[in-house]
Amino acid sequence: MKKFIQEGILVNVRSDGRVNKEIRQKKSTHGYLLYTNGSCKVECETIIYTGITLELQNQPKFSIKIQSIKKSQTDKQKALYLETLLQQLYDLDMKNLWISEKKAFVLNIDVFMLAEINEAYAELIAFSIQNAIQDLKFPEIKVTQNLLTSDEEYELQENKFRKIDLKIPNISVVGQVGLQLVKDLTFDEFFAVEKKYIISKGERLQVRQFEQIFEPFDSDDFLRVVQFI
Repeated sequence: MKKFIQEGILVNVRSDGRVNKEIRQKKSTHGYLLYTNGSCKVECETIIYTGITLELQNQPKFSIKIQSIKKSQTDKQKALYLETLLQQLYDLDMKNLWISEKKAFVLNIDVFMLAEINEAYAELIAFSIQNAIQDLKFPEIKVTQNLLTSDEEYELQENKFRKIDLKIPNISVVGQVGLQLVKDLTFDEFFAVEKKYIISKGERLQVRQFEQIFEPFDSDDFLRVVQFI
């Protein structure tokens, strides 16, 4: 199977009929989950639900939590790996999350998969997170100062919301066989290609190789990937 997939990529014909630069159609349903401030359901090879809840804290930040209905002994390790990787690649513009000098929004991003947690689904998970962020509605909060204590007081404005531009980067995965590059890998393709790169394209460009995720890689490979995307 691995050899069959590699040979197809080398001649620009993949096992599902796509050419190397072609991406699959993904169905995304916004506002799918109740009791969230933003959510979506993504369907493509597997189903992923992502919900975002907001809270106020002293600093703006976001956290990603990945879970699956299919449990395995390596779940925690794989989830932590993907959570850490995506946290670093999502270089969000946090300054707009401040509502006052003392308080800011915090984004709690929860991802739930119907497949086992695996790095092969990194691009689909990122796509789901991106769509949930696009669906995100921030409540209007009135900030006043208590004249007796000088403390800030916060009042939620009922049924009033606003959008905040977080400058969400686009995250994608590219595979390589020989000198041929391929986009939007299926699960089987992910493990058949010789090299895998994950790219974050937003305010700045980040490119990393899965096998050496926290290390620099060959400059020729870097230029080839950047030109391909």
